[in-house]
Amino acid sequence: MLDELREPLEDHDPEHAEKLCAEIARAALGDFAPALLLIPAATRRRIRVLTSFSLTLFDFALQRGLQGDRLAGINRWEFALEQALEGEPAGQPIFVLMAAEERLEPWRREALDRLFAIARRRAMGRQSAGDADLRTLSNAFAEALVGKRLDPRAGVFGAALIRLRALREEERPAPQEELDRFARSLEAGSGPLPPPWGRVARFLQLAALRLARTSCPLGFATRMAFLLRARLF
Repeated sequence: MLDELREPLEDHDPEHAEKLCAEIARAALGDFAPALLLIPAATRRRIRVLTSFSLTLFDFALQRGLQGDRLAGINRWEFALEQALEGEPAGQPIFVLMAAEERLEPWRREALDRLFAIARRRAMGRQSAGDADLRTLSNAFAEALVGKRLDPRAGVFGAALIRLRALREEERPAPQEELDRFARSLEAGSGPLPPPWGRVARFLQLAALRLARTSCPLGFATRMAFLLRARLF
């Protein structure tokens, strides 16, 4: 989670909105960001805006302060999304792109509703960050992205990556027991995926297993090598 991510100011410029979402997604994905190079530009834009939208949503849910304030922030974010998707002029940069993507391919409302429900439970302290909860969150995000129901294994894969991201923030390698669990989760969650997602999953597997063994970020040569291996997958 990005520290103190704030709700963006009014901005109707789609080009600036796209740049903002790209910056937010790149910072959030960190060493996993090169995986976006394996997908078409249109899909890459969709991932970036959904990532930015979700990060802001869960920033509201996890902020310090009163529970009522957290829920009010989530409600405002949901109301703004509904307006944008219904065609109202969107001033927030993220909603400018969410609305643009809606016109190209409608977002799966059920999955977006699940993201809001998870955020509200977090805001009320009714949901932990356990493996089952992370799988639910990851699966909702993935279904919102692709617009259809997915195999639950997609949630297993995403939960492992979220866990690793949290571990990286502690700047320490994973214990061997946890490393073995990462490997099993990544392998179980990949499954047979259609292009380009199989290649993306392969890069994420390679990067995650390397990152779990060390506190150092991936070097340029390593990223390029993993991208090449993923392209050949």
